[in-house]
Amino acid sequence: MSKGHYKTGVRYCMETWPENVILRALDTFLAMSSMFGYTATLVLIPTLAMIAYLLPWKIPAWGIGLFVTGICLSVLLPAEPLLWERFQHSTLVSSWRRYFAFSLAVEQKLDPQGKYIFAGFPHGVFPVSELLCISLMLKVWPGLRVYSIAASSVFSVPVWRHIMAWTGARPATRRWFRKLLQQGSVSLVPGGIAEMFLWEEGREVIKVRDRKGFVRLAVEQGVPLVPVYHFGNSKLFSWVAPRSWEVLARRVRMALGYPKGRWGTLMPRNEPLFMAVGAPIPVPRIAPGQPGYAEAVEAAHAQLVDALVALYEKYRGQYGWDDRELVVT
Repeated sequence: MSKGHYKTGVRYCMETWPENVILRALDTFLAMSSMFGYTATLVLIPTLAMIAYLLPWKIPAWGIGLFVTGICLSVLLPAEPLLWERFQHSTLVSSWRRYFAFSLAVEQKLDPQGKYIFAGFPHGVFPVSELLCISLMLKVWPGLRVYSIAASSVFSVPVWRHIMAWTGARPATRRWFRKLLQQGSVSLVPGGIAEMFLWEEGREVIKVRDRKGFVRLAVEQGVPLVPVYHFGNSKLFSWVAPRSWEVLARRVRMALGYPKGRWGTLMPRNEPLFMAVGAPIPVPRIAPGQPGYAEAVEAAHAQLVDALVALYEKYRGQYGWDDRELVVT
């Protein structure tokens, strides 16, 4: 499946493992170590700083200290390049997709010259699948430039700031949403931080019924909505945090809790990820305040919810989730 050549409704595996056992082991090590470094950034930086402070040997301590300082100061650098193709097509990102056996199915072919707003669910504890899927967009739909928006706090975190930019992300503000939509399509995860606190072990819980901001912008611009479901993303981590922390987490726009992954660490479990892309939902272009605007927003939102549920029901059997319930809140 590449360069726009694919059959609709067919599940495609996007990466193949090296046949050589040694190369496969190295590829797995690269994926695991780098993914752990990425997801555990907020823990690794203070840990290294503490090690540098406690080390009795001056030279190693200074070396670690300078490294940590350099990493922290990287947030002062511009978050560029945006949507860096060389990074998306790199061996590193390919190893991530292999680690998760990333697969993809598309309900309807998309126009490479068109614009779309992709609404992805679930956010899960960490939206790994949504992060990886952006790296495939140019491969599957040549000419279709898909950007994304993410929590503003992410861009204040070393490493995350630049990796998010390289995958095409900018802060989730109305100004950036409009600006990116002028340049191409936009992908977002409407459930956000609130959805993390809805995580449950035995079922899928998504938050969409009160998420209408992106639908309003879709109607204002007349851009079709595309429902996307990421099977397996909710299984990569377990969320360990009391529900009472949600209000504070939303206020600071950053998750507060512990994402428990593989072996109880911050490394994501190697669950298969399967991205199902629904058919675009046409949206009329109506300016805010004009007759029919509010009704169009409600209608488009209702269509999106229905399409999302239908998408889940159609493909969950292919993923082995016949008995896993989807709860829409």
